[in-house]
Amino acid sequence: MKKGSRENSTEYRNEEKGCNILDYDESSKIKSIPEPDFNSNMVYLNIYDLDSVSKVVNTVARSMGAGAFHAGVEVYGYEYSFGYIVDGETGVTKTNARFHPYHVYRESIPMGKTPLTKEEVDLLVEVMKLQWIGDTYDILSRNCLNYADYFCNLLDVGSIPDWVMSLQKKVTWVKSNINVAATKLKELNKAAGIPSVIKYLKKKYKENSDYEG
Repeated sequence: MKKGSRENSTEYRNEEKGCNILDYDESSKIKSIPEPDFNSNMVYLNIYDLDSVSKVVNTVARSMGAGAFHAGVEVYGYEYSFGYIVDGETGVTKTNARFHPYHVYRESIPMGKTPLTKEEVDLLVEVMKLQWIGDTYDILSRNCLNYADYFCNLLDVGSIPDWVMSLQKKVTWVKSNINVAATKLKELNKAAGIPSVIKYLKKKYKENSDYEG
């Protein structure tokens, strides 16, 4: 088979499989990103590395079920994501699919087909714009991954994969347990009367010092 024919065959097979990962052109070895389908009700979770450095780190961390990612939800050819915006504006944005001006596209995960029509999706997004205000963004509990998970569930395609949010969940778990431990320590100190004991000892020490003086 000629080289050109093999390339065409590869492109056809990629289209047939849905192109859910980064493809490589065999002649140039340059990454090609699949074109979005504006008539398809297939929902994709588009994953991005935060930058070229994190891309290398994520390649290793991904094998351990972790990594730091940005994500957007693609449906009917457009991508929706959530980010920090000041002045009470919505944090929900609608952009061209599989492209971000700051993050590096990594892969697209097929989540399934939504039963909603284009019009119903548009209406749903308008409602979410009122719910997801930009200045409510929180890096650990209300970010692009939380939004993607919420949106996918509303589209009736289920939650996003655990590995996408693994790092966030681990950090949140540590933070939560530190807060719980601090609260418990306060409760124990209060129950044991430790502040009162310390106050009493300070008072006795002062009295002894005054007496000796």
